[in-house]
Amino acid sequence: YWQASSKHGKAFSLTERPAEGERALRVECTDFLSLLSSGYVKVEPGKKLCFSIQVRGKGTFRVEASNYYAKNKRWVRPNTESPKFTVDSPDWKKFTFELTVSSQDFGPDGKIGWIRPMLGVFPGAALDFDEFTLKLE
Repeated sequence: YWQASSKHGKAFSLTERPAEGERALRVECTDFLSLLSSGYVKVEPGKKLCFSIQVRGKGTFRVEASNYYAKNKRWVRPNTESPKFTVDSPDWKKFTFELTVSSQDFGPDGKIGWIRPMLGVFPGAALDFDEFTLKLE
């Protein structure tokens, strides 16, 4: 599912298309766009999350982790995000990002209980994404 600013008539387009035997996603946007995974994983403090994705085209993106706090039954984002990755290639490039789940208590929300992966795409991007994976170690 996606979230995007609709102010000032800014727009985006999402297109699914075949790519090397898999289903790739083409993203073109003139404003920042967040793509949220429809799935999520239960996490425990100290666990390592390893994100991996293949990208081609031209533009900038980052990976984010939206956190669900059971105590107050709400998603909080962004809490953890990768550095910005810039792509300018017609060939697939693999990007990875690792983070460790915090054991910190986050005020009234308590501890992180679930993670929902997110993809942030910056204005002016025309990128293809494929093979997005999240592993728990």
